Amino acid sequence: MTVNAHAKINWTLHVLGTRPDGYHELESIVLPVELHDVITIEEDPEITCVTEGCDVPQEKNLAYLAAVALRDATGCTRGARISIRKNI
Repeated sequence: MTVNAHAKINWTLHVLGTRPDGYHELESIVLPVELHDVITIEEDPEITCVTEGCDVPQEKNLAYLAAVALRDATGCTRGARISIRKNI
């Protein structure tokens, strides 16, 4: 499966506070734009995430962390190869 992940412009952005998981609660008004990254997900024995156009290590990539969390929460034993072509 291949999808486009569109960019957005934040018209307003208020940081409301830090959640227990270390991320922040946000309140914002956004405008989507045509600029986008391209994400391809393919079946694979392991969960891997490769990016083209940035230097984020796999272990810190949110797509990788989400895939691992989904696998762990469901008990699924299958994997996926996530390829992200950064244009944003």
